[in-house]
Amino acid sequence: MNLKEKHQLWIEQYEAVQRSGLSIAKWAIQNNLSVACISKRISRLREMGLIPEVEEQTLVKSESSSSFVEIATSASTGTSTQVNPADIACRIELANRNAISIMNSISPSLLQKILEVVSC
Repeated sequence: MNLKEKHQLWIEQYEAVQRSGLSIAKWAIQNNLSVACISKRISRLREMGLIPEVEEQTLVKSESSSSFVEIATSASTGTSTQVNPADIACRIELANRNAISIMNSISPSLLQKILEVVSC
């Protein structure tokens, strides 16, 4: 499989995640794929401009509704995700002993939204 074919496969996987309505983690588990691998592929596709950055509309829609967004953890999915420490730009420790690790590949608009929420 050449590089162009690999990128097309990754785009198809990204589109399947979007159509499913599931989180990347849940979709990957249901499809017997590594969460870290799918996440990295999506990040690379964004870096290459082959898929859009996180859309502002999606973030605003989530904020205006009274619902919460589920964040899958290794405890809730039954898997562990290996993250290369060099890929983490910063880690935010929360008062409830949880933490948010910000990856180097995060979009600036998403980082801004996270910081707005965390600073409240």
